[in-house]
Amino acid sequence: MKKWLLFSFLMISAACTFAQISKGQWLVGGSGNFNYSKTDVNNFYNDAYISTTLQLSPGAGYFFLNNLAAGLRVNARFTDNHISEGITYDQQLSLSPFMRYYFLPQAQKLNLFVDGAYAFGRSRYRFKQPPANGSSSSTTAGKASGYSFSAGPVIFLNPGTALEFTVNYTKEYGLPDYENSNRVTIMGGVGLQVHLGN
Repeated sequence: MKKWLLFSFLMISAACTFAQISKGQWLVGGSGNFNYSKTDVNNFYNDAYISTTLQLSPGAGYFFLNNLAAGLRVNARFTDNHISEGITYDQQLSLSPFMRYYFLPQAQKLNLFVDGAYAFGRSRYRFKQPPANGSSSSTTAGKASGYSFSAGPVIFLNPGTALEFTVNYTKEYGLPDYENSNRVTIMGGVGLQVHLGN
């Protein structure tokens, strides 16, 4: 009995291993990106420019072909910029159709992938001036769009769960902050994906 159970388990595991990124599988999960930068500014104020960005992107996709999936993500992005004149807050919420391709054969524990997406949604920009400069604030909002590419290694922790490390390039258009209406961002990220059978 024990041998039969062991044999059954090994057969199911082998079948799952070969089905990680095959046609008919679902891809469910998401990624998180974080960026922090500090730039010393040599000006009248002799201060620093500090920027912090957090982006969360849950989503789901379907493998229409072996190694090739397409789907939809929801992107939520929050950016704070601390400058001498005050603080700016940039919040974005968007939908993002995507396509993803894995380069190596399906049964690999380590793989490489590239991912391309187009996003469209809303952006809200708020500027808050400190009390020393008059304590005022203003808010603008509008539509925003853009595209992104990400790539990196993915490690299959087991046949259905994968941990990925990415470098992400994003270009955005139509942001309500006039000075940054077109913005390019490069960030590193970590993601977790679950591969489900049909």
